Amino acid sequence: MQQFTPKYQDRIAFVPVSLDRSIEEAKAYIDNSSLGMKAYGDLKGSLLKKLDIQYVPTTLMVDASGNLLKKRVGSMTDKEIENLLNSALK
Repeated sequence: MQQFTPKYQDRIAFVPVSLDRSIEEAKAYIDNSSLGMKAYGDLKGSLLKKLDIQYVPTTLMVDASGNLLKKRVGSMTDKEIENLLNSALK
């Protein structure tokens, strides 16, 4: 996310959710990374259940109205991330 935030931050909100750290640890990580975004935690797994996330990492593209546009399961290369971001802006 770090390399894409400066380029897209005025058009796309990046929302990282930690599934394996306390919210305090997640916030500390984000604060130390200079990404300039909020950190969220889901240690209870309620978000996982609601969004039917079964594998990590999972990337979701959600529009401003909360509609799920794309769901990508698994790791992605920088090129794949860039393509996903550009397709969301079309």
